Amino acid sequence: MSGLSDQLKLCLVVGSQPANGLGLLDTVEAAIRGGVSMVQLRMKNTSTEHRIKVGRQLQPLLRAAAVPLIVNNDVEAAVALNADGVHVGQQDMPADQARARLGDDRIIGLSINHLSQLRAVDPRVVDYAGLGPVYATTSKPDHAAPTGLDGLAALVQACPIAHIAIGGINDTNAGTIAGTGVGGIAVISAICSAPDPCRAAQDLRSAYDS
Repeated sequence: MSGLSDQLKLCLVVGSQPANGLGLLDTVEAAIRGGVSMVQLRMKNTSTEHRIKVGRQLQPLLRAAAVPLIVNNDVEAAVALNADGVHVGQQDMPADQARARLGDDRIIGLSINHLSQLRAVDPRVVDYAGLGPVYATTSKPDHAAPTGLDGLAALVQACPIAHIAIGGINDTNAGTIAGTGVGGIAVISAICSAPDPCRAAQDLRSAYDS
């Protein structure tokens, strides 16, 4: 990977057990072969210790492929893992506190759903914005109101930092989403529910890049 813009092209968000029944490591390994360029570990309602355990299982695979590991909303797990970064939401630890804990050489992502939230972003603190959800998704039932394509395009235009879209993205709409100018896409079920994660990742990359 040559830099953050390349790493953000296709982010796979995973928990401890993908819905496809293949197992976490097999799913991630196949998805990386298919073109996944970043992995975010998002495990809700569990302990920091459990996140660390799962992160350590992933790290040899990710490091061998030079794919960064981002931990969702657990800075202490990210520190313990020496992970590549952390992603925080609007209701999580403030980004400046996460930066102070992680240091200047780690990636920090921040969830953004409205233009008003962008005005508070400090590019010296936050490296990329996760824009969305673009569409409603069952992967996160408590998500904010979907932005839709027009809302995503407005966020992209106003965003002062790197950006990635998330929420209801699959290989049938990834190309349209790419048309907004967003710098990458993040998916969960489009890969984790697929019987062939490698092919699913290839299809997503092809749709986004076309």
